[in-house]
Amino acid sequence: MGFSTALSGLKAAATVLSVTGNNIANSQTTGFKESRSQFGDVYVSSLGSVGKTAIGSGVRVSAVAQQFKQGNIEPTANSLDLALSGEGFFAMGNSVDPLAPEKPLEGTSFTRNGAFHLNNAGNVVDDSGRYLLAFKPTGTTVAEGFDVGVKLPLKVNTDQGAPTATTAVDMKLNLNGAAETAITPFAFASGTLPYIPDPTTYTHTTSITTYDSLGNAHIASTYFCKTAVPDQWDMYTFIDGRSVQPGVQADSYAIPPVEATGSIALPAGTITTSPTRVVFDAKGNLSKISAIATTADLAIAAAALSKINSAKADAAVVIGGVALKAAIARETTATTQLAKVTRDAAQAVVDSAASAVKAATSVLTAAQKKVSVTDPNDGTIIISGTQFTLDQANAALAAKPTDPSLIGQQLNAENANNAALAKITVAEQILADKTGIKDSIQAAVDANPPAIPDGTVTDTLLIAKALQVDAQTLFDAIGLALPAGTTIPETVILTSAKEEARSAIAANTAAANNQIAAVAAAVQSTVDAAATETEAANAITADADAVKAAAALGLPGVTRTLNTKIDFGGIDLSSINSAINASPFTFSIDLATSTQFSTPFTVNDLKQNGLSVGNLTGVDVDKLGIVYAKYSNGFAKPLGQVALARFPSNQDLAKVGATTWMSTADSGMPIYGAGGDNNFGTIQSSAIENSNVDLSEQLVKLIVAQQAYQASSQTITTEKSLVDTILRI
Repeated sequence: MGFSTALSGLKAAATVLSVTGNNIANSQTTGFKESRSQFGDVYVSSLGSVGKTAIGSGVRVSAVAQQFKQGNIEPTANSLDLALSGEGFFAMGNSVDPLAPEKPLEGTSFTRNGAFHLNNAGNVVDDSGRYLLAFKPTGTTVAEGFDVGVKLPLKVNTDQGAPTATTAVDMKLNLNGAAETAITPFAFASGTLPYIPDPTTYTHTTSITTYDSLGNAHIASTYFCKTAVPDQWDMYTFIDGRSVQPGVQADSYAIPPVEATGSIALPAGTITTSPTRVVFDAKGNLSKISAIATTADLAIAAAALSKINSAKADAAVVIGGVALKAAIARETTATTQLAKVTRDAAQAVVDSAASAVKAATSVLTAAQKKVSVTDPNDGTIIISGTQFTLDQANAALAAKPTDPSLIGQQLNAENANNAALAKITVAEQILADKTGIKDSIQAAVDANPPAIPDGTVTDTLLIAKALQVDAQTLFDAIGLALPAGTTIPETVILTSAKEEARSAIAANTAAANNQIAAVAAAVQSTVDAAATETEAANAITADADAVKAAAALGLPGVTRTLNTKIDFGGIDLSSINSAINASPFTFSIDLATSTQFSTPFTVNDLKQNGLSVGNLTGVDVDKLGIVYAKYSNGFAKPLGQVALARFPSNQDLAKVGATTWMSTADSGMPIYGAGGDNNFGTIQSSAIENSNVDLSEQLVKLIVAQQAYQASSQTITTEKSLVDTILRI
């Protein structure tokens, strides 16, 4: 009989009606996903059944599947309302430990309902009190990123935003190249309060508000004075009306790096005599700003300095020889002058050798620092080098002796350490050689005192012989040959010795002068090359030992870059206002991309990175799910990044009500990510995702289900009529 078949049809139709009714009922539920009834036919199979003539036994419900298609996005006025556009669910936590509110949580339920608000503890929760989870920030800026392995309940603090001291001021200006030269010197309009710069002594000015470590505001003013030198300007900087004397400029290329220090806010009514020189090229582009020596400069300067020192040593001996020969003509003072000049020349050679030992010691010290740097007071390691890296690599390999990557790292660390130790050995040998040379020179000088007779010398032949011996001794000690033209004849006719000596003096003096002039020209050429974009004095007086150490250690070279910043380091603000007890004020002014065209003065961009104290004004969420606390000082602090989850099979998630799902063994474990990541949708703030139920479609389904229900009922009525007919027979 077909009663069971008809009953299954009634049940199927009733299921459709129930599912459709539920969809209609939740057509206004935020984040709701409509369900769809899925059926399968039923056949009873047995050994005696025939497949071609088998009659079905009705229908069964195979699944009530939810449809995770996108719902419409509706704007709202609540910034914490979040709508997901694309794949993913909001990860929710059930509870927070009151004793450890910052303890990480795992997502226990997942929802598309983004109607969130703050509870009394400042946590972002849904209507059921579940906590919205977010990835923990790894720093205080978005650039520092978020830790996707640590999920915390998202919390909005109402604390004040801490101030941030200004460290950088960026100026993009155009200085009028056609402007008249300013009257010099730069001065105040009057010698009494208030001290206001005289407009006739500067060409352009601009100001910006900066902040110290306590959030106090300070007006930083700059005055540009066009100089009489084409394309060159003097820049004067003031803080709160006080002229600032620039100090040591920062140099990240130096070894070790140099920090900006020593800037001073001068007393009221005083102007610095060391303004910053700003230079432009012929095309109006920035060319130089009070240049500092970079590694490239120092390398050139070191070569120039080496040649200068070598030339000075050669010239000193030549000049010494000339002075000795000149002593021949000074009959009454020859002995004294000869002894003095010889001693001075010998001492110069000794001093030069001592300098070489000092330089070699610096190279050895720098090479040893490559391995490790220790505190001279207590011996503790300040900076770990190759030995520390090797120790770490050995420790890591000991923990995982079969890890190929750790084996490679250990080998690289060992090679680096061996290379550094080899350089120490070379540096030690250099030091030993230099020390040996110094000791040899000292011994030679001590063993060969000037052989000059006592008393007034009248025998020029004896003086000539003494000069020959002493000069040769000095040159032998330093491994050099006597300069051409300085040899004094062994045999001199006594009666004409004085005249011949004077002739020799004149010839040797000319030869010495020529040699000195040639050396000086070569040295000057090298110095000029070193001073192409750096002041020669700065380059030559730079730390040449640091460059030699860098070369000895095989450190990589640094490409020259144009310095566009003026550094002001360590300004004591209490000297301006005794009531301020902030940290020393250190900042830089960057004039990158500034120009000098023949157009009016223009401030194209002017900004700084400091902040005053701020109060919380609101919360904002971007499309990547990064939640910002916005403050009245303009600062936006990242609180976290909303944690999203997706699953291998959404259809197998367990429905637990309140538009929430939980993972199951069939759905797979949640895969976490952030908005905009691969296979994750984006997040829209101040919006919610409406139900994806289409009412028109559901009403049609109601009609169809009603017809199916009536048809199944008619089947039962027909079956009953047949049964009644049979019973009446």
